[in-house]
Amino acid sequence: MLIGEYNCNTDIKGRLNFPAKLREDLGDKFIISKALNDSCLCVYSIEEWNVMATKIKSLPMSKGRNIQRHFFSSATEVEPDKQGRIVIPQGLRKYAQIEKETTIIGMSTYCEIWSSANWHDFCEATDTEDMSEEMEELGI
Repeated sequence: MLIGEYNCNTDIKGRLNFPAKLREDLGDKFIISKALNDSCLCVYSIEEWNVMATKIKSLPMSKGRNIQRHFFSSATEVEPDKQGRIVIPQGLRKYAQIEKETTIIGMSTYCEIWSSANWHDFCEATDTEDMSEEMEELGI
């Protein structure tokens, strides 16, 4: 399971030392793509990416075309080097506003890569009272 919060740095070439624990769960290669509603990147194992891709491709073309464009055009397959580093392409770094300080969070079946400043802002803006109400609705 992909869990936890990890702080790391992205260098000027876009290299990021991806946390070993997350690499173990993601596999030897994985997919990075733009997130849909947040200024971050999503990281999927090949298996999870294939599940999501199948679901997206099953949508009627009129509903799925823009989703396909968003996810598939930005997706890139990465393979960590011997030091565990991956390279995040410039376009994806720009989309997520990643410069140096980076935060990676586990989201159970996938990960998110955030600029640490954007992650901090997101956490500050999150209303935990609303989350408490939603958890109560789930019986948690």
